[in-house]
Amino acid sequence: RRQTPFAGFSAAKVGLDKSSGVADWTLHDLRRTFATNLATLGVAPHVIERLLNHITGSLSPIALRYNKAKYDKEMQEALRIWETRLTAILAPSRIRRTPRRA
Repeated sequence: RRQTPFAGFSAAKVGLDKSSGVADWTLHDLRRTFATNLATLGVAPHVIERLLNHITGSLSPIALRYNKAKYDKEMQEALRIWETRLTAILAPSRIRRTPRRA
């Protein structure tokens, strides 16, 4: 059995297609939607690139040589922003009204 970080997508997609009534989409459409929405919500391009696991991202080769930051805090904040956005779309009445602690 091949070890991959993301397995079983094909079988899951069949179920999603059936329940949603939409079949003409790919995993990359989800990645593109994620990236585009984060950019619209003000997340920096280099943080989005890290979340997409793009090694070079928006940093130049020279910047990559000198900048070894992982941007963990920035990525966590971006995912909180994304969670809030998804909650607003999927369950608007369940949006948290209290701010999160840092």
